[in-house]
Amino acid sequence: MHSNIQWSKEPKQKLLALHDWFISNRVAVIVALLLIFTWPLGLYGLWKGKHFTVSLRWVVTGLMVLRAIYNFTTVTPQSSDPTYNYESCAATITEGNCTYYRDDDCNVVARLCE
Repeated sequence: MHSNIQWSKEPKQKLLALHDWFISNRVAVIVALLLIFTWPLGLYGLWKGKHFTVSLRWVVTGLMVLRAIYNFTTVTPQSSDPTYNYESCAATITEGNCTYYRDDDCNVVARLCE
């Protein structure tokens, strides 16, 4: 089968240029992926790799430290009740002389007023 379709060389050249960029910067790509998914390994690769400047190393390290501080200081709701289920919305709420009962999906399933 012979086709008269003329394929443009431009998309192929762009794809080859992108491939060449990934090959020449594969260490940077790997370190960037490690920083995103497993940041301690990414920081190790950043400081061990000779492809990165000292200023870039310190900036990225500072950003990772700020990220860690934010993650450790973010307050999560806690209850004094050890059986409290954080994923469940089920609750008993009293407002005035009425008591409302909610199910796991936060729907009010019953109301008892005195």
